[in-house]
Amino acid sequence: MSGVVVTGASGQLAQQLKALGVERRGWRFFSREEWNVVSYDDGRRVVEALRPSVVVNCAAYTAVDRAEQEPDAAYRANAMGPQMLRRVSDALGVRILHISTDYVAGDGRAAPLREVDTVAPRGVYALSKRAGEEALLDSPRAIVLRTGWLYSTYGKNFFLTMARRALEGVDSSVVNDQVGCPTWAGFLAGVIVEIAKREEWRAGLYHCSNAGVASWYDFACAIYRALGGNGCVAPIPSAEYPQQASRPAFSVLDCRKIGLIYGVKIPHWQDSLMACAEEFRRGGATIKM
Repeated sequence: MSGVVVTGASGQLAQQLKALGVERRGWRFFSREEWNVVSYDDGRRVVEALRPSVVVNCAAYTAVDRAEQEPDAAYRANAMGPQMLRRVSDALGVRILHISTDYVAGDGRAAPLREVDTVAPRGVYALSKRAGEEALLDSPRAIVLRTGWLYSTYGKNFFLTMARRALEGVDSSVVNDQVGCPTWAGFLAGVIVEIAKREEWRAGLYHCSNAGVASWYDFACAIYRALGGNGCVAPIPSAEYPQQASRPAFSVLDCRKIGLIYGVKIPHWQDSLMACAEEFRRGGATIKM
C-alpha cells in the first residue's frame, strides 16, 4: 500500500492540504459525490482500486446550529461515516486518520482537556462527532485527531467573517465567555502530512490545536489588528448572542501527547494567525459568505 486519500475534498482542511502540494506526492482527494463516506461500497471501491496507506477523513457535517434541525444529516456524516470507514479498515487493513472536535468536551471544565479525560458532549453536532470517535478509538489502525476553532483562508469560517468586517470597517460584537484555542488549518494540515508519511503508526486519540488560550472576542480583536481593520470589536456575553446549539464555555485542548509521541512543535495561535493573515493578503482565498 502507498499514497494517501482524503475525503471531504471541498472542506477547508482538505483545501489547505491541497495548498501544501500533496497532490504532487500522490495524494488523491474525493468529494462527497465521488465518495460518500456513509457508503461502505464506495469506501471499499476506492481503497481496493488505489491501495492507499492512509485515509484522511475530512468529511464532516460542521453546521453546529443547523444540526439541531437536521440531526439525521449530522449523524450520517459524523457518526455513520466513521463507522463505515472502520469497516473498510477492518476488511482491507488501511489506516484511518479521522478529524474530530473540541466541542465533545462539554461544559464544566476549568482545565485543558486531556485525551484520557471523560467528555460530556452537548448538542447534536458534538454528540454525533463523539459517536464517530467511538467507532474508531478501539481500532489498531485509527488515529483520531481532535482540534478546535479551525479557520483558514478557505470556505466559510470565523476568520473570513471577521476579515470581511474588518476590511469593510464594520463594528462587531463578539462573545467573550467562550474560551478555546483558534487553530489555523495550515498548521493542522502540516501535522497531518507529517503523521501520514510516518512508517511508525501509533493508533489512538490525539489533541492538536494551536497553543495558547483565547475567547472569540480575543480572536476577533486579533484578526482586526492583523488586517488593519478600522472597525471596533465589542465584547458581549453569550446570553446576548443566542444560538440553537450549546457551545462549551471552556474547550482548550491539552496537546502534550502529540508532541511527545510524534514530535509535533505547536506554535502559539497568534503566530499562526499572522501566517494566515499573510496568506490572505497574498490572495490565498476569496471571501465567500
